[in-house]
Amino acid sequence: MFVGFGRDNPQRILRVLDLVARKEYDSQYDSLLVNYFLNSRDGPLFILDNIPSIARKFLRSNYNKESLNKLSFFSTPQSLRFWDPFVAEYQTFLELDSVGTTLLLLKRNLACLTTLNPRLLPLAEQDTLLLNLHLARLGLFNDTTVVEQIIQSTPNYGYMIELLCKVRTPYAFARIGQFLLGEAIPERFSAESYRAQISKIALSAYIRYVANFPDRAIKFQDTMDRWNLVTFSAAHGRDYSTPEYLDWARQWYREHQGALILDQNKF
Repeated sequence: MFVGFGRDNPQRILRVLDLVARKEYDSQYDSLLVNYFLNSRDGPLFILDNIPSIARKFLRSNYNKESLNKLSFFSTPQSLRFWDPFVAEYQTFLELDSVGTTLLLLKRNLACLTTLNPRLLPLAEQDTLLLNLHLARLGLFNDTTVVEQIIQSTPNYGYMIELLCKVRTPYAFARIGQFLLGEAIPERFSAESYRAQISKIALSAYIRYVANFPDRAIKFQDTMDRWNLVTFSAAHGRDYSTPEYLDWARQWYREHQGALILDQNKF
């Protein structure tokens, strides 16, 4: 099984993970794959270097107890010397026991710790916005505060919605829902061309992360760039970009906005 896994051939590992886990969620085989990999000799160390290309391919429920135990060291304060922003995001996704304590410690000692590990510097930008975001997702920071911080301070509307997705609370998705409807869009993004793009990006967030949205994304679409999911969806079996589909999605949101069920199992 999975011949050739090992840190000596990282590109082969990434190709195997990509090919085997690309198209559809399969709890049995995805779980076998990620747990075999993480319990190999260098799996946990390798994943730290390749989190963006690995984490999105597997549901949180795919990880077994042994794998989570191996990854748990990287949620502790002692591991901060290995961290970069993606490690913080990945640990928050896994919700390992000590990650909240470690994030709070990092926030309180940010100046000192970024001196010891300069890779942490992006977490210190924008008034600790990313740290607040991760803490809000864990229930350790007010999500209303961080959502308004994101909306007011993020200069790019695509990145704004990406950050709102990462908060992963009903309030954050209610604000994304307003953008889907074309409402409450910040003044700096009020041009008609921006408004159309913002609604499409908001729709892609619902396709990915709202569990009771009727058209859930397949795994291939989950890993597509947020800008492209709706615009180029026709090439992958369903055209989400038509005005009719967007009108339907907006109507669905109006009817279900008080009962959104978020998929916390996705990255």
